[in-house]
Amino acid sequence: MTACVPQAIDPVCGAPLCAWDRRWDVSSGPDVYHFYSEACSRRFSAEERAGGRSSAAASIPRARAMIPIWGLACGGGRAQSIERALVCRPGVLRAYVNPATEMAYVEYRADMVAVDRIVAAIEALGYRVGSVEQ
Repeated sequence: MTACVPQAIDPVCGAPLCAWDRRWDVSSGPDVYHFYSEACSRRFSAEERAGGRSSAAASIPRARAMIPIWGLACGGGRAQSIERALVCRPGVLRAYVNPATEMAYVEYRADMVAVDRIVAAIEALGYRVGSVEQ
């Protein structure tokens, strides 16, 4: 199976979208929005018709965490493997791992995933994690 390399985020449910997920697209002026499901696409379109930008996209509860990762060395693609593992988890919107500082910066939906589940995903890859800052 090909790994998920997200190319967009569903503005309604916050799910990362890979190339094969992008079946429901909605154009709004010059912008094109991509959706994980037809239901999300319909909800967004209905809100657009009712009066402008979708409140669903604006109301996504987002949280951020800085997670120290011990034993992460530069090179070898380790940072990218952690980023891919995190972004493919439901509820994780963005992940950036800086191997020089041994730190992961994660933006996620607090209503969909708890930070301890994000930490567990990193630990499952064989890394030790320090105290999380939120």
